[in-house]
Amino acid sequence: MASGIAAAFETWNVFELQEAGLSDLGDSLLWLGRVKMRGSSSGVELDLQFAIHTAIRDGKFESIHTFLSWQEGRDAAGLPNG
Repeated sequence: MASGIAAAFETWNVFELQEAGLSDLGDSLLWLGRVKMRGSSSGVELDLQFAIHTAIRDGKFESIHTFLSWQEGRDAAGLPNG
């Protein structure tokens, strides 16, 4: 994971994570946010939603799933449309 983050910072001269919400669902966590990036060479700009749903069992991460929309993350977590 650390090498992936390092590569992202090399590729994008702007790389900002903005938290929009973190929900403790008991046996899982749902993190909603936005990522804003601008390519170092191309200048291409991206502004994307993301959701990360993490299942927890016995106090340890069991699975981590990343989605490119908040609604997909809510669906994975079993939450109503928001």
